[in-house]
Amino acid sequence: MQKVRQFIPWAMAAGRALLGPVVLLGDRCGWNGFTLAGLVVSALLSDIFDGVLARRWRVDTAAVRLFDSMCDMVFYASVGIALWSRIWNANALWLVVLLALEAANIIFALVKFGRPASYHSYLAKTWGLVLASAIVAVFATGYVGLLMCVAILMGIVSNLETMAMSLMLPIWRRDVKTLAVAWQIRQLLVSHSAWRRTMRQQTRWTSAAIVAVISSVAVSTLLAQTRTGETLDDRKQAGEMLSQETQARGYWVDPSTGLRWAAKDSGKDLRWKRAVKYCRNMRLNGHADWRLPSLAELEAISDRNAESPGLGGRPKKPIPMNWHVKGGLFLTGRVWSSNLRLDDRGKPVWAWHFDFINLRAGNENNDERVLCARQP
Repeated sequence: MQKVRQFIPWAMAAGRALLGPVVLLGDRCGWNGFTLAGLVVSALLSDIFDGVLARRWRVDTAAVRLFDSMCDMVFYASVGIALWSRIWNANALWLVVLLALEAANIIFALVKFGRPASYHSYLAKTWGLVLASAIVAVFATGYVGLLMCVAILMGIVSNLETMAMSLMLPIWRRDVKTLAVAWQIRQLLVSHSAWRRTMRQQTRWTSAAIVAVISSVAVSTLLAQTRTGETLDDRKQAGEMLSQETQARGYWVDPSTGLRWAAKDSGKDLRWKRAVKYCRNMRLNGHADWRLPSLAELEAISDRNAESPGLGGRPKKPIPMNWHVKGGLFLTGRVWSSNLRLDDRGKPVWAWHFDFINLRAGNENNDERVLCARQP
């Protein structure tokens, strides 16, 4: 029985590490956002209860705690890759600072102790809860909100605390809950004056080197972000001009395919069958042969660099939002495609839609907007 208890915390941590690539793959395959959010919640519960069980069964060894930290890193790195494109534009500078601190912590701990830090401080645990909540919110809603910004800033503070602990401690220790505890451990272990002088000198030089590296990275990123911001403003201005032309004309012709697109979507959510009728009944530009576009046709007019003004958010309280769609088309939400998923009897199960914010297809059984197209 004791061997089984020793194995369970290891298995829970390993399962969490394997869950990270599953979330990444699911995001790339267009899984339902609530499904991905559920996987993140499962990983969070695993992270909480593996420690609880290990302490209760008295199998909470240094090895299992270090393995737990490494599995957390793998999981959140995978989730970070999945969400990268959605949170980069709004938080580029702070993300670079956070990643730089993470890398500096790992390198410094390896050089000084020969293994990564595994402090599991109260601040780090709080950061983990906030970060997991922010990730669940992004997957569930599709939007990056204030909670993600708070999580990134908490991560920076938590990494600074970890760096300070590594600087204080003369030897590797696990489960150091606060800076005060780290200082107490240092005072107990470092009693000789020569040791103190050596540690103070090491702390000064290491701190100066880390501050210099982080400062240079932050400054270069800020300059790059400024240039990117200028480019983004230019793209937004160009998108507004093109949108005005398209809306005045009532349609846009894709020069690469010759396909004509309605200048704006339906402005309200419809069931898929009603979406098909909506396009069939459309009379625009003297033509009545409008139809629901295929998923491939929708993907073909998506462009990550395009900034076409439209609306988004809740239907009752829409907010201005730029969509990554060509032609200055005015969008107010995700749009239906003509592609259907059929069951074994050939009956439709659900239809695909396309999201021009996150640039990915989805298949939730929701009502969506309608953007019509026609052949030239």
